[in-house]
Amino acid sequence: MLVADLLKKKMFPDFRLVAGSKGLSERLGGVSVIDCPDMFYWARGGEFLIGSGFIFKNDPSGLASFIKQAWEKNVAAIGLKLGRYLSEYPPEAIEAANDLGLPLIDIPMKYKWVDIIELIHDILYLERKSLQGDIHEGFLTMWDEVWDVRRSLLGLAKTLGREIIVIAPQIQINNVFLPHGESLDFEDAGKFFQSPVVKDITLPREGNVQVSIEHRQIGNNMETYAAYRLKTDSIIELYLRMTESEQYIPLQHQRMVLRAISLIRASIIEERLISSKIQAQKERFLENLCLGMYNDADLALQKANSLDILLPDDPAVLVVAPRDQEHSYLPTPIYTSMYAYRIGFNWVCIDSSSRIEENRLHIDELARENDLWISMGSPAKDIQGIARSYSEAKKSYFWLREFRPEAGFYAFNNLLVQTLFSQVVKLPEAKDLWERYWLPLKTDKGTRRIFSLAEVAKTLIQQDFNARKAAEVLHLHYNTIRNYIEELERTLGISLDDQLNRQALILGYYVDISRES
Repeated sequence: MLVADLLKKKMFPDFRLVAGSKGLSERLGGVSVIDCPDMFYWARGGEFLIGSGFIFKNDPSGLASFIKQAWEKNVAAIGLKLGRYLSEYPPEAIEAANDLGLPLIDIPMKYKWVDIIELIHDILYLERKSLQGDIHEGFLTMWDEVWDVRRSLLGLAKTLGREIIVIAPQIQINNVFLPHGESLDFEDAGKFFQSPVVKDITLPREGNVQVSIEHRQIGNNMETYAAYRLKTDSIIELYLRMTESEQYIPLQHQRMVLRAISLIRASIIEERLISSKIQAQKERFLENLCLGMYNDADLALQKANSLDILLPDDPAVLVVAPRDQEHSYLPTPIYTSMYAYRIGFNWVCIDSSSRIEENRLHIDELARENDLWISMGSPAKDIQGIARSYSEAKKSYFWLREFRPEAGFYAFNNLLVQTLFSQVVKLPEAKDLWERYWLPLKTDKGTRRIFSLAEVAKTLIQQDFNARKAAEVLHLHYNTIRNYIEELERTLGISLDDQLNRQALILGYYVDISRES
């Protein structure tokens, strides 16, 4: 067992390497709990030392010297829980771990020491038994905590006495498994797929699995493989080498292959569950960051680091939204940002503001091609400024949704209409204008209408006072919209044939939006 195995998703999916990556290839021989500052005197080498950081709570700088002394005793790795006695790793400790190549691992608070010790010692026990010949490679089942699909495929190749080629991109398998217990990597498997298929014989399907016999020209030789392909929610391909005399695969061997495909699919599902859980944690953190839930910048940065989120020094927030939300759905945010999460129909993206500026024309082109509004808040100076940038991006989107310009990229500081009316609304006259031309439409108590007078006025403004287009948008008969307009004119005591009255109504509407936002 190597230190790198501690970071495998199947073992400890949320362990995080803080420093000392050069030592990941060191062998691991056991686990011990840090209970006193000089406990490394009793180390025999190869240990994974774990602790809460209690012995360093009064002197965090002492961790650096502890790391150096542990390295001299050939300790394999050190893992600590942050949050109880240490809020962060001292810089000198990180520097020491990197210089010496002693892995320093962040352990989440939820883990109990006994859980870590038990799992690691189980693996070491099984490895020792396997080396002694007491346990067959195929002994481990998918129910074992330490089960690994590659180990099972090696066991299958041994059991069948055949070469097996397996492709499962979602769990990074692209290997040749040989019957003597060796697996070859991507390059060797790639040679197989580059070989031409001379003859392909389709056989009856086995459930969702497509089965065929392929004759391939590999170098100067003609070789035959039984091909099994599963293409549902995941892509799995398994090829079984056949001998020259074989015309078909024995039923027992075929059943074992189908079982192997089921195990591979189970591994893919497990990978998805782990990945989706971690992704959900990241999205919740980003959302809380945008909503200003973190009052302490250091705590926010620690949380970001624990989730492997490396925010840029000059972050800015984008809101990506389809113009037609009734008939549009965005499976991805379109623009590839550093981090993104979905909220309703829209995506919220966080990226470097300098990178956004460099790609401004490209972003605008993406927005126009996909009929999107992409609004941007002003750049933030630190992690806590992300909440302000998000607020500005959201406010910009609000204005875009109300005024409905063409698709494109809109930065908060460049929305001239928004800037203009945000100033207009502060003028004393703005309130008088709003009370004269808009408030009567909002407070009108007519009960026999389908739409309020304010809704009709808003639609008229958006349709440039074209009554027929407004009727189409509201799904009303033309004569009905004309009756609405006459009632609106009576309520305000104006005629909309007068251009000045139209402009006053538009201003009243804009002031109303500014007051609401």
